Amino acid sequence: YNRSKAIDYALYHKNPETTQLLVSALNDQEEDIRAVAIQGLDLSDPIIKKMVETKIIAMAQQDSKTKVRASAIFALGNSGNQKNLAVIEKGLKEQSYAVISASLYAIKKLAPSKLDRSIAALDSEAKIYLATLIKKLKNNS
Repeated sequence: YNRSKAIDYALYHKNPETTQLLVSALNDQEEDIRAVAIQGLDLSDPIIKKMVETKIIAMAQQDSKTKVRASAIFALGNSGNQKNLAVIEKGLKEQSYAVISASLYAIKKLAPSKLDRSIAALDSEAKIYLATLIKKLKNNS
């Protein structure tokens, strides 16, 4: 509970100490804390990118919790770094709709021209389950 409160505080009070707290939280045992900490770190900031991008890429690919993988993929999409596209596209092949959704959002953000092709590559069950999201992403082109 106290760790969660500290992360919440760090999200809204940005300074070097709270940024370090968020970086440390990437290793927390609680998936919710890891997922929220990822969202609190701005990968478009060169200093933060240098500190954590490699870790967040690893989390996007290897974290055992889908919530954390989805959060990491979403953050990579907001990074503005096209080099992360390959990692993001791998998320489309996951079983988790949360990870697939995060991947679609990230692709729309980083490479909107690839969105239609990415949607077309989804299996039919995913397309049905994610129909509302897909419609929203296509309409906000």
